[in-house]
Amino acid sequence: MPAVGETREVDCAVCLEDFKKGDNLRMMPCCHTFHQTCIFHWLVVSRLCPVYRFMTPSSDEERLLDEQAEAVYAEVCQLAVPTGEEQRMLDEEEARAVDMDDGDEDMIVNIID
Repeated sequence: MPAVGETREVDCAVCLEDFKKGDNLRMMPCCHTFHQTCIFHWLVVSRLCPVYRFMTPSSDEERLLDEQAEAVYAEVCQLAVPTGEEQRMLDEEEARAVDMDDGDEDMIVNIID
């Protein structure tokens, strides 16, 4: 839990009172800070952040979002590794590109000379 003076806010957006030393504060996932009791009461009524009204995910939704992100990451990583056939084709293309580069350099040298 953040302490008074360690947050960007100086007051609670729920009760509008200034934070005082010794207040129990709670930081939301969006990084806004409130009096702990104020935000707990707020969240019973609404899951929106009191500052800019973004929906705060439930723990089940957050878990689902994490799982989806992991699945996308795994899929991207899998796509980044070429199969044996794909790697062979990439190697052939690279070899052709190197062969073409060698010929172009000779041609440029001949033209300049």
